[in-house]
Amino acid sequence: MGAGKTTLGPQVAARLDRAFVSVDAHVEAQTGKSIPVLFSERGETAFRELEADAAAELLARPTPMVLELGGGAVAASATRAALIERAFAVHVETSADEAWERVRGSERPLARDAHAFRSLFDERAPLYDEVADGTARDADGVVLAAAGIDVEEGASGHLGTLIPGDGSVELVIDATVFSLHGDRIRSALGDRLASRSGRGAARTRAASRA
Repeated sequence: MGAGKTTLGPQVAARLDRAFVSVDAHVEAQTGKSIPVLFSERGETAFRELEADAAAELLARPTPMVLELGGGAVAASATRAALIERAFAVHVETSADEAWERVRGSERPLARDAHAFRSLFDERAPLYDEVADGTARDADGVVLAAAGIDVEEGASGHLGTLIPGDGSVELVIDATVFSLHGDRIRSALGDRLASRSGRGAARTRAASRA
Protein backbone atom coordinates (compact mmCIF):
# COMPACT_ATOMS: atom_id res chain seq x y z
CA MET A 1 0.00 0.00 0.00
CA GLY A 2 1.40 3.35 -1.04
CA ALA A 3 4.25 1.85 -3.06
CA GLY A 4 3.01 3.33 -6.35
CA LYS A 5 1.69 0.16 -8.01
CA THR A 6 -1.31 1.90 -9.57
CA THR A 7 1.00 4.41 -11.24
CA LEU A 8 3.72 1.96 -12.27
CA GLY A 9 1.41 -0.81 -13.48
CA PRO A 10 0.06 0.98 -16.58
CA GLN A 11 3.56 2.23 -17.43
CA VAL A 12 5.00 -1.30 -17.31
CA ALA A 13 2.03 -2.70 -19.25
CA ALA A 14 2.59 -0.16 -22.03
CA ARG A 15 6.27 -1.06 -22.28
CA LEU A 16 5.53 -4.77 -22.40
CA ASP A 17 2.53 -4.30 -24.71
CA ARG A 18 0.22 -6.09 -22.29
CA ALA A 19 -3.09 -5.27 -20.67
CA PHE A 20 -3.05 -3.74 -17.20
CA VAL A 21 -5.52 -5.25 -14.74
CA SER A 22 -6.11 -4.23 -11.13
CA VAL A 23 -7.52 -6.81 -8.73
CA ASP A 24 -9.20 -4.04 -6.73
CA ALA A 25 -10.81 -2.60 -9.87
CA HIS A 26 -11.95 -6.10 -10.83
CA VAL A 27 -13.62 -6.57 -7.43
CA GLU A 28 -15.27 -3.17 -7.68
CA ALA A 29 -16.60 -3.98 -11.16
CA GLN A 30 -17.99 -7.31 -9.98
CA THR A 31 -19.69 -5.92 -6.89
CA GLY A 32 -20.58 -2.45 -8.12
CA LYS A 33 -19.11 -0.99 -4.92
CA SER A 34 -15.84 0.76 -4.04
CA ILE A 35 -13.25 -0.87 -1.79
CA PRO A 36 -13.93 1.54 1.14
CA VAL A 37 -17.66 0.77 0.90
CA LEU A 38 -17.01 -2.98 0.79
CA PHE A 39 -14.81 -2.71 3.89
CA SER A 40 -17.48 -0.67 5.65
CA GLU A 41 -20.45 -2.86 4.73
CA ARG A 42 -18.94 -6.35 4.76
CA GLY A 43 -15.74 -6.05 6.79
CA GLU A 44 -12.17 -6.90 5.88
CA THR A 45 -12.61 -10.68 6.06
CA ALA A 46 -15.38 -10.68 3.44
CA PHE A 47 -13.39 -8.30 1.24
CA ARG A 48 -10.32 -10.53 1.42
CA GLU A 49 -12.42 -13.46 0.21
CA LEU A 50 -13.60 -11.42 -2.78
CA GLU A 51 -10.01 -10.31 -3.40
CA ALA A 52 -8.67 -13.89 -3.28
CA ASP A 53 -11.37 -15.13 -5.67
CA ALA A 54 -10.62 -12.30 -8.10
CA ALA A 55 -6.88 -12.93 -7.94
CA ALA A 56 -7.40 -16.65 -8.57
CA GLU A 57 -9.61 -15.94 -11.59
CA LEU A 58 -7.20 -13.42 -13.11
CA LEU A 59 -4.07 -15.50 -12.47
CA ALA A 60 -5.72 -18.49 -14.17
CA ARG A 61 -6.19 -16.60 -17.43
CA PRO A 62 -3.87 -17.79 -20.21
CA THR A 63 -3.22 -14.35 -21.74
CA PRO A 64 -0.20 -12.56 -20.19
CA MET A 65 -1.01 -9.31 -18.40
CA VAL A 66 0.41 -6.90 -15.86
CA LEU A 67 -1.63 -7.59 -12.74
CA GLU A 68 -1.75 -5.24 -9.76
CA LEU A 69 -2.56 -6.77 -6.39
CA GLY A 70 -3.33 -4.81 -3.27
CA GLY A 71 -0.84 -4.85 -0.44
CA GLY A 72 -2.86 -7.33 1.61
CA ALA A 73 -3.59 -9.82 -1.16
CA VAL A 74 -0.57 -11.95 -0.26
CA ALA A 75 -2.07 -12.69 3.15
CA ALA A 76 -4.11 -15.42 1.45
CA SER A 77 -2.07 -18.61 1.15
CA ALA A 78 -3.93 -19.61 -2.04
CA THR A 79 -2.98 -16.29 -3.65
CA ARG A 80 0.67 -16.72 -2.67
CA ALA A 81 0.67 -20.23 -4.14
CA ALA A 82 -0.91 -18.98 -7.38
CA LEU A 83 1.63 -16.18 -7.67
CA ILE A 84 4.52 -18.58 -7.18
CA GLU A 85 3.10 -21.04 -9.70
CA ARG A 86 1.64 -18.80 -12.40
CA ALA A 87 3.25 -15.34 -12.24
CA PHE A 88 6.47 -13.44 -12.22
CA ALA A 89 5.92 -11.33 -9.12
CA VAL A 90 7.72 -8.04 -8.57
CA HIS A 91 7.70 -6.45 -5.14
CA VAL A 92 7.52 -2.67 -5.57
CA GLU A 93 9.68 -1.53 -2.67
CA THR A 94 9.13 1.53 -0.51
CA SER A 95 9.72 2.49 3.10
CA ALA A 96 7.00 2.60 5.73
CA ASP A 97 7.44 6.37 6.13
CA GLU A 98 7.28 7.00 2.39
CA ALA A 99 4.20 4.82 1.99
CA TRP A 100 2.45 6.48 4.93
CA GLU A 101 3.04 9.95 3.51
CA ARG A 102 1.37 8.85 0.29
CA VAL A 103 -1.73 7.27 1.83
CA ARG A 104 -2.50 9.21 4.99
CA GLY A 105 -5.69 11.22 4.72
CA SER A 106 -6.94 9.01 1.89
CA GLU A 107 -10.03 6.81 1.85
CA ARG A 108 -7.96 3.64 2.22
CA PRO A 109 -9.54 1.60 5.05
CA LEU A 110 -6.21 0.46 6.49
CA ALA A 111 -4.54 3.88 6.40
CA ARG A 112 -6.22 5.51 9.35
CA ASP A 113 -3.54 5.24 12.02
CA ALA A 114 0.21 5.68 11.53
CA HIS A 115 1.25 3.13 14.17
CA ALA A 116 -1.14 0.46 12.90
CA PHE A 117 -0.03 1.17 9.34
CA ARG A 118 3.65 0.66 10.18
CA SER A 119 2.88 -2.52 12.11
CA LEU A 120 1.00 -3.87 9.10
CA PHE A 121 3.91 -2.87 6.85
CA ASP A 122 6.34 -4.93 8.96
CA GLU A 123 3.90 -7.84 9.28
CA ARG A 124 3.50 -8.20 5.53
CA ALA A 125 7.19 -7.88 4.60
CA PRO A 126 8.00 -11.63 4.93
CA LEU A 127 5.01 -12.48 2.71
CA TYR A 128 6.32 -10.22 -0.05
CA ASP A 129 9.72 -11.87 0.25
CA GLU A 130 8.08 -15.29 -0.05
CA VAL A 131 6.41 -14.62 -3.40
CA ALA A 132 8.66 -12.00 -5.03
CA ASP A 133 10.76 -13.06 -8.00
CA GLY A 134 12.30 -9.59 -8.13
CA THR A 135 12.17 -6.16 -6.53
CA ALA A 136 11.98 -2.67 -8.01
CA ARG A 137 11.19 0.93 -7.16
CA ASP A 138 10.24 2.27 -10.59
CA ALA A 139 9.06 1.17 -14.03
CA ASP A 140 12.61 0.71 -15.31
CA GLY A 141 13.33 -1.59 -12.38
CA VAL A 142 10.20 -3.64 -12.96
CA VAL A 143 11.04 -4.19 -16.63
CA LEU A 144 14.61 -5.15 -15.77
CA ALA A 145 13.42 -7.55 -13.08
CA ALA A 146 10.97 -9.15 -15.51
CA ALA A 147 13.85 -9.66 -17.94
CA GLY A 148 15.86 -11.42 -15.24
CA ILE A 149 18.27 -8.51 -14.81
CA ASP A 150 19.07 -7.58 -11.23
CA VAL A 151 20.43 -4.10 -10.49
CA GLU A 152 21.14 -3.42 -6.87
CA GLU A 153 23.91 -2.26 -4.58
CA GLY A 154 25.82 -5.20 -3.13
CA ALA A 155 24.44 -7.76 -5.61
CA SER A 156 27.89 -9.30 -6.07
CA GLY A 157 27.79 -10.47 -2.46
CA HIS A 158 24.83 -12.78 -3.01
CA LEU A 159 25.19 -13.94 -6.59
CA GLY A 160 24.63 -17.48 -5.40
CA THR A 161 21.01 -16.68 -4.56
CA LEU A 162 20.42 -14.46 -7.59
CA ILE A 163 21.46 -17.14 -10.10
CA PRO A 164 18.97 -20.04 -9.94
CA GLY A 165 19.88 -23.70 -9.86
CA ASP A 166 23.10 -25.28 -8.68
CA GLY A 167 25.03 -25.66 -11.94
CA SER A 168 28.33 -24.07 -12.78
CA VAL A 169 28.43 -20.38 -13.67
CA GLU A 170 30.77 -18.61 -16.06
CA LEU A 171 31.27 -14.92 -15.51
CA VAL A 172 32.08 -12.03 -17.86
CA ILE A 173 33.68 -9.22 -15.92
CA ASP A 174 36.06 -6.34 -16.47
CA ALA A 175 39.56 -6.96 -15.08
CA THR A 176 39.47 -3.80 -12.98
CA VAL A 177 36.10 -4.69 -11.47
CA PHE A 178 37.33 -8.21 -10.79
CA SER A 179 40.37 -6.85 -8.96
CA LEU A 180 38.04 -4.88 -6.68
CA HIS A 181 35.25 -7.41 -6.16
CA GLY A 182 36.75 -10.76 -7.12
CA ASP A 183 37.05 -12.11 -3.60
CA ARG A 184 33.42 -11.29 -2.83
CA ILE A 185 32.28 -12.93 -6.06
CA ARG A 186 34.32 -16.07 -5.43
CA SER A 187 32.88 -16.30 -1.93
CA ALA A 188 29.31 -15.83 -3.17
CA LEU A 189 29.52 -18.41 -5.96
CA GLY A 190 31.91 -20.87 -4.33
CA ASP A 191 32.45 -24.05 -6.33
CA ARG A 192 29.88 -22.95 -8.91
CA LEU A 193 32.28 -20.39 -10.40
CA ALA A 194 33.99 -21.80 -13.49
CA SER A 195 37.01 -19.92 -14.77
CA ARG A 196 39.14 -20.18 -17.86
CA SER A 197 42.38 -18.66 -18.98
CA GLY A 198 42.48 -15.69 -21.33
CA ARG A 199 43.96 -12.25 -21.53
CA GLY A 200 44.12 -11.59 -17.81
CA ALA A 201 43.14 -13.65 -14.82
CA ALA A 202 39.71 -12.02 -14.67
CA ARG A 203 38.70 -12.84 -18.23
CA THR A 204 36.00 -15.34 -17.34
CA ARG A 205 33.25 -15.87 -19.89
CA ALA A 206 29.73 -15.54 -18.95
CA ALA A 207 26.56 -17.36 -18.73
CA SER A 208 24.59 -19.36 -16.28
CA ARG A 209 24.25 -23.07 -16.92
CA ALA A 210 21.75 -23.44 -14.11
